[in-house]
Amino acid sequence: MFKGHAEATTKRFGGKGGDKTEFEGVREEGIGIQMVAVKKESEIIEFPIPLPRSAGPWSNVEGGKPWDDGVFSKVKEVNLHICLVNNIDIICGVQFLYERRDGRDVLSTWHGSCHGKIKQLKLDEDDFLVGVEGFYGPIEGVDTIKSLKFYTKKKAWGPFGREVGKYFNSDMGSKGMVVGFYGSSGAHLNAIGVHTEYF
Repeated sequence: MFKGHAEATTKRFGGKGGDKTEFEGVREEGIGIQMVAVKKESEIIEFPIPLPRSAGPWSNVEGGKPWDDGVFSKVKEVNLHICLVNNIDIICGVQFLYERRDGRDVLSTWHGSCHGKIKQLKLDEDDFLVGVEGFYGPIEGVDTIKSLKFYTKKKAWGPFGREVGKYFNSDMGSKGMVVGFYGSSGAHLNAIGVHTEYF
């Protein structure tokens, strides 16, 4: 049972008459790799497990309250609220529907505010997110995400909001899928980043 990326509780495996295997722990081994250690009888065996890597966050994380949805099996749905501020369409809020590794769905909380026009992306069962791009810049003195465009294995979705300000994009050239989002938000979406799992 895992308590986080670098913590675990001890657990024994195996039945009567069989070898006892005991989970020893997890340690970081460079960027994107964990070493998992198990003890079988008196021998300790270590093996690497790749971790999702995080790109971003883009814009100013100090512009709002930080949030992190965590890492899931896949992103199934994206909900955007687009509102008009100072005669500019910007991203006011985002919400994501994730699928856990056990197959259950998890709906995130709203990040930012939920007013304005609603745009919804529902991914096909055989599709997945591969990246995101957008623009950010100051709104009323605070850096805010002004535009977002999502890329799936099958298509591009967007852009939504106004494409003005500083451009950003996640690494869409590598073979991987977006498995979670993080960032910061207040009255608007102030910053966003992605957790990506590479194949």
